[in-house]
Amino acid sequence: MEQMLYLRETLSSFYKRYETIFIYAFKFIVGLIIFNLINSIGYPSDSISKVAGFAFSFIYVFLMAALFVVMPLSLSYFLMILNISIQLSSNLFVCIFVTMALLCILCLYARLAPKESVLILAVVLAYYFKLPYVVPFTVGLYCGFTAIIPVTIGVCIWNFTPVINSMMMTSSVSVGMEDILGSVTKSVPIIMSSFAGNQEWVLAAFIFVMVILVVHIISRLSIDFSREIAILLGAVLNIISFVIAVIVTRASFNILGVIISTLFSAILTLAIAYFDKVLDYQRVERVQFEDDENYYYVKVVPKAVLIRRNRKVRRIRPSYDEPADYDDYIEE
Repeated sequence: MEQMLYLRETLSSFYKRYETIFIYAFKFIVGLIIFNLINSIGYPSDSISKVAGFAFSFIYVFLMAALFVVMPLSLSYFLMILNISIQLSSNLFVCIFVTMALLCILCLYARLAPKESVLILAVVLAYYFKLPYVVPFTVGLYCGFTAIIPVTIGVCIWNFTPVINSMMMTSSVSVGMEDILGSVTKSVPIIMSSFAGNQEWVLAAFIFVMVILVVHIISRLSIDFSREIAILLGAVLNIISFVIAVIVTRASFNILGVIISTLFSAILTLAIAYFDKVLDYQRVERVQFEDDENYYYVKVVPKAVLIRRNRKVRRIRPSYDEPADYDDYIEE
């Protein structure tokens, strides 16, 4: 235990020393992944990497990621929407539909809750790394019930990205009015059938909401190891819920992938909670006191702190000064 605390303190002090560098580097990596994903939307033949070449695509994504680091979050969202519109410009109806939907999300939610809107990107990145369930675990620990909204939006965006790609295949570049009308007549049925027939994103969002609620409620209980118990119960609930969803609705979830991803997500969330704070439940104290109006029950759980032993090193230097008279050291 002491070695783990020493490792945690060492890594924490190293992070705090270079905190600004780590934050900018993390934002730059996130920008690279996000704009690379945006570059893959639409026709494969119309992507920037195909039209302008791989070198230009790499420079373009690099510049967009650099702008993502220095720009405010609201302007970064607008920059993402602009890039998505450019990628979908070969189908005018799809471009207008997707752009208006994203602008509604930006204006009606992201600008009103800028901090929680980051969870939309977190869900997309978690799905990209095949660890989507780390989001409801961490959100349940550190966020409130209002974080359910951006998580649901992120699940919807990720699950409907393949639908957008299939809609892009319904028509070629729309120039005339007849081409636009033809694109509309082909794309609208796909949109309606996707929203009506696709139950997987609804089930996934519902399960995420249940896991967030369970983890949030249990982690706030006054019991020992409440956060660890909340994460483990959330993982069990997540696996059981997806199994029931597959049995009842015959959804096409990969149960083995769900189990493996849930286990890794739970381990990652436990690591995040450990490096956040460590509580020493062996030194728990319960205090009761009252005033004129209320009676208080207080439970005090101290944080585990690595005790450093102060070692004082005393250096003894020999004296090289010769005595004036050697006979003074001889006993008479």
